[in-house]
Amino acid sequence: MKRTVCFLSARNLGDAVIHADFVRALARYDYADKYVVWTFKAASFAFADIPNCELVFSDFPMGATRNAFFKSAGLGFLSAVRYIRSLHPDETIELISDVRERFAAKLLGAGLNRSLDWAEGHPFRRHSRMTRHHVRNWATIQVSTDNLYAAFASGLQALVAEPNAQFSPGIDWPSLAIVAAQGGTIGIHPSASVPHKLWPDASWAELMVAIQTAYPGIRFVLFGATSERGALESISARVQALPVEIVTGSLKDFKQRLGAVDVLIGLDSFSVHLAQSLQVPSVVLVGANNPRLFAPPGGKIVMNRGSCVYQPCNGKPQCQGTDFEYVCMRSIGPGQVLQRLQEPGPGV
Repeated sequence: MKRTVCFLSARNLGDAVIHADFVRALARYDYADKYVVWTFKAASFAFADIPNCELVFSDFPMGATRNAFFKSAGLGFLSAVRYIRSLHPDETIELISDVRERFAAKLLGAGLNRSLDWAEGHPFRRHSRMTRHHVRNWATIQVSTDNLYAAFASGLQALVAEPNAQFSPGIDWPSLAIVAAQGGTIGIHPSASVPHKLWPDASWAELMVAIQTAYPGIRFVLFGATSERGALESISARVQALPVEIVTGSLKDFKQRLGAVDVLIGLDSFSVHLAQSLQVPSVVLVGANNPRLFAPPGGKIVMNRGSCVYQPCNGKPQCQGTDFEYVCMRSIGPGQVLQRLQEPGPGV
């Protein structure tokens, strides 16, 4: 019997990149005949190459204020609901397990609404308003599975009945000496959507100089959005003697160029998840969040444990206005990042 599955991805770019790999894995295992991905327009680049997949776009109440959603986005949301209902999906799948995702799935009229169940006490429950209503929980993620990639892999295995199914495998780390000898590149993405994830420009410049001093021959690529070009040029101006390329533009361009670098150094944001999807190893600077929860399998985590009494605050900083505001990020030293870059193997 032919089956149409609607997958909901309504959060942010980092989630969308991980979700796209999950749907791609479902397609590899022939889970359905057709996939309908309901997401936001900016995420289209992540899902574009999935076979038998139709993309439907709208804005969502997730991440938006109530007034903003009902003032400008509500009609588009309802239009997407109406269109997806006309496709008669057999089931919906979503991974966040928030009451809003589950309500949106319920609107689509599918016979089966699937979602993961997160055990009481799981750290991911702090990031969503979870409920067990109106849904078929096909797998329960235990507290001991405290990494999203491992959790989603567990969910995939249960869904496709393949105990060894993977959607995002580990990555082999290259030798930096070989990368330098070959004139290879290290990508740097210093941007994030919220200020508590940022690292000082001076620290990025100091890190680049330290890397080049230790490994002459390595080149750098600074990544960012078009609106961030001035900030990237400011970092580049601090290291005028180094070979630096600046890449700004569309997310499609970002993805294509990122796939060609040898290593990415980034923040706890979407770029390190895109690197994971492209099988590019990464170093991830983490401050406010639980480092294990969002760590990509091919990532090396850098953080200062205990630098703030509220750490981890799960992306809801309580240090604002204090004399230690965002110290979890500001206290990370370039030498720490270089040392982590040189150590073998990924991990926290």
